[in-house]
Amino acid sequence: MSANASSNPRPSHSSTDEDSPYTLSLAHHRRSTTVSPIYGFLLRSLIPQHSTTRGTSISHLTLAPEHLNSAGSIHGSVSATIVDWASGNALATMGSGSGASVDMHVTFLNKAKLGEVVEVRGIVDKLGRRMAFTRVEVKRVSDGELVVTAIHTKIVG
Repeated sequence: MSANASSNPRPSHSSTDEDSPYTLSLAHHRRSTTVSPIYGFLLRSLIPQHSTTRGTSISHLTLAPEHLNSAGSIHGSVSATIVDWASGNALATMGSGSGASVDMHVTFLNKAKLGEVVEVRGIVDKLGRRMAFTRVEVKRVSDGELVVTAIHTKIVG
């Protein structure tokens, strides 16, 4: 989390188990995969990690056939869906809503294939009263290589 995210104007939550960043991340994941059919289909095997902190969401996803393109690597549209979910999940760790997309830039760097586990890290760089500036990194767990990077701007509040 950047210094900007820690100086956001929203009230901070106490550190009870009920509103810890990890618990907020889990709640957002459960809600989003229930309410959104695309999240429910593509992210059903995604596992939020205990290392999640305020403003940084960390999850693992094992790639299945539904995540792949015709070349056998993670599909670009799946990557964009992951970016959208991860940025919203990072916002949720701050007690914020998940926001609505305004702008997204996704860069595809390396392949990730069937059965590989990827780490999905959503980071809130700045949270204002109406706008959130986030970034997402997707890395192969096996070697730490970046698969996808993205910046994502959302309307919040």
